Amino acid sequence: MTETKVRGLTEPEMHGAGAGLYLNVKANGTLSWVLRTSVDGRQREIRLRGFPAVSLVQARDRAAGNRLPIAEDATPFWRNGATPTFAPAAGTVHALNRPRWRSKEHADDWWATLARHALPMLGRIPVDRVDQRDCWPCSRLSAPKSRKRRGAYGGGSARS
Repeated sequence: MTETKVRGLTEPEMHGAGAGLYLNVKANGTLSWVLRTSVDGRQREIRLRGFPAVSLVQARDRAAGNRLPIAEDATPFWRNGATPTFAPAAGTVHALNRPRWRSKEHADDWWATLARHALPMLGRIPVDRVDQRDCWPCSRLSAPKSRKRRGAYGGGSARS
């Protein structure tokens, strides 16, 4: 698959890009990257954000970065077979991704938002029982700050 081919895909389906990486083309025209992998014999899908925000090269890099901890069995809750609750799983995700994030401040903000909005509601729920309905109240609580940071208020940049 090439960047040019990615731009030309319009048929709604999962288009393979190799090594478990797929481009999910939806009927409404949105494109998003998905890594399909297996953990402890169970099929998992890891969302890697949408195209064109994430290019083909970036998606391949992110997929490789996500496959490495799985191959090395680096995530404690995958190793011991027990299903963790959301709080320790979130801590593991944060620790694994921290080196890849653009700055220490970004990593700290990510954790602070999670601790403020999601952990009080989801922290004690086993991760295999968390679904979209559980996450909606958390996202509504953090949405105003996110919209402000993205410049959604007043039509301008949050930094202006």
